[in-house]
Amino acid sequence: MVNKLRISFLANCTIKGLILTFQKKLKLEKIDSEIYFSEYKYVQEILDEKSVFNKQESSIVYLILESKNYFDFIIFPDEKENVEIKLKEKEIELVELIEQLCKKQNTIIINSFQVPGNIGFGIYENKSKFNIYDVVDKFNIILRKKSRERVNLTVVEYNNILSKEGKKNLHSNNLYYLADICLNANGQEIIANEYLKILKLYLGIQKKCLVLDLDNTLWGGVLGEDGAKEISLSPTGKGSNFFEFQKYIKKLSNVGIILALNSKNNYNETINFINHNENMVLKEKDFAVIKINWEEKTENLISIAKELNIGLDSIVFFDDDPFQRNLIKESLPEIEVIEVPENPANYVTCLSHANCFEKLHLTKEDLTRNETFQKNELRKKLKENAFTLDDYLEQLETKLEFKINELEFSGRIAQMTQKTNQFNFTTKRYTTSHIEKLIKDKSYKIITVNIADKFNTYGVTGLMIIKKISKTIWYIDTFLMSCRVLGRKIHHKMMDFLIQIARNASVIELQSAFVFTEKNSQCEMVYEECGFELSEFTSRQKKYSLIIKN
Repeated sequence: MVNKLRISFLANCTIKGLILTFQKKLKLEKIDSEIYFSEYKYVQEILDEKSVFNKQESSIVYLILESKNYFDFIIFPDEKENVEIKLKEKEIELVELIEQLCKKQNTIIINSFQVPGNIGFGIYENKSKFNIYDVVDKFNIILRKKSRERVNLTVVEYNNILSKEGKKNLHSNNLYYLADICLNANGQEIIANEYLKILKLYLGIQKKCLVLDLDNTLWGGVLGEDGAKEISLSPTGKGSNFFEFQKYIKKLSNVGIILALNSKNNYNETINFINHNENMVLKEKDFAVIKINWEEKTENLISIAKELNIGLDSIVFFDDDPFQRNLIKESLPEIEVIEVPENPANYVTCLSHANCFEKLHLTKEDLTRNETFQKNELRKKLKENAFTLDDYLEQLETKLEFKINELEFSGRIAQMTQKTNQFNFTTKRYTTSHIEKLIKDKSYKIITVNIADKFNTYGVTGLMIIKKISKTIWYIDTFLMSCRVLGRKIHHKMMDFLIQIARNASVIELQSAFVFTEKNSQCEMVYEECGFELSEFTSRQKKYSLIIKN
């Protein structure tokens, strides 16, 4: 569980400036945390079980390995030293460090190695048997391979940051030689932002939906004025920039980012163009919500959030019109508004560099999310035709499949604890490695709910984490549901299942708590609805108890 975060930094260089910059950002984000950092002694800290670092489990660990220091035996070779043997030793050491970290800690972040500047041999360096280019490539391949094997390991592609920001803008030779500080003030700011972004992903603070304009955003020109024949959209030549932008957005959709449209246009004309223009990569079916009308875009955005059952702070807005962008910024500050460049050729770069839709992990539910939302219209029509809510729920033919302590769902379970805010009684955040430990712990039951209806299979969208206090008392540590399945009384069936298995295990009492947050007010009364008695009420939480009768 993550209350006050323990964040650890281990490095082979001086990082005090980076730590101070990072701490300032944590304060601005109101993230309660304590930071431990160690410079140069990272090997001892990781391998020694009695080290200060290993005495307490960290929520997240950043391992910072500067290439100049890690590969100094190659950059400045000693004639007496066998480079080949030393290189093998370093490879074994790196793998051992990663394995130890992944076993003992929750989430590990390590930067990829970069080719240092000021390499003495220039072009000839490539001809050397142990040239730095090959060595860096080899060790980065090791990191990526380990990242695929270990779900709690993430590699920050440092070279991508360098190519985007420029090495000269991040590094200082003076600072390096004076104090072994590899990053200048600007570099510390940029890397601290990168690390903060990863931390927010870990905490479930991430964007879910991309809302797009149409004219001069997904195609060139104004459809209502220029006509369909004059619209600029093509795989090659003029209009290819918009075509590539649509391809990029489609890629986001394929990994679970929800797409929506918010455009001032004639609906019939626009939908006809979207569905029948052969160069449209994105079709009507790709959008979960479509608002093509003459309403204010602010009102449309509020409506989109409501229909998707997500917060405004989960939305990213992309519109070429600076007036609309400023209006949204002023009216709905929770929404992230992208500063769209004037040149459409830079749209892809602009959106990708905004880093709004990064993910630490990708689950099966991510891959099917858009299909789920696209079928909401069918559910909506079914609901409109039903006489009562109970009739509607019966016609939906909702099916629940309960599983207990399934290791294969660890990643999805962790993701739900990190992302679910609305229907979440305690908002406790867990990592994949922590969930794996709980599943193996006999004092816990991790209950997942796979939900399906006549239109779609949602996958694992319900979760209960139960701690066995004693043989006769269980505590509901976590009770949550994805926003995609709310409004169906599923939580009643989940509670019924829990009470039944508790009764079968001769449990006499279920204990629980509801912890107040800014977003979970809709589930505040659920325990009382289900017959639990209120035992304690404070400004922070409510505690409950249910005596199970035979």
